[in-house]
Amino acid sequence: DGFWELKLHPWDLAAGVILVTEAGGAVTRFDGSAFDIFAPDVVTGSAELLVEMRSVLAQGLGPAARDG
Repeated sequence: DGFWELKLHPWDLAAGVILVTEAGGAVTRFDGSAFDIFAPDVVTGSAELLVEMRSVLAQGLGPAARDG
């Protein structure tokens, strides 16, 4: 399973990020950079799935996926 979203607030992400990472998942920005609680984009899932999800997001969202 994976999850992505745009325009979330820090309070929307805080608990979820802890749950995902404690379960062994990964959390990054759409471009693969490190997660930033103040950034407007987030993608989560297994490390393998994130690669595929970011690729699909880059195609479907265009500049939004690349620029956050």
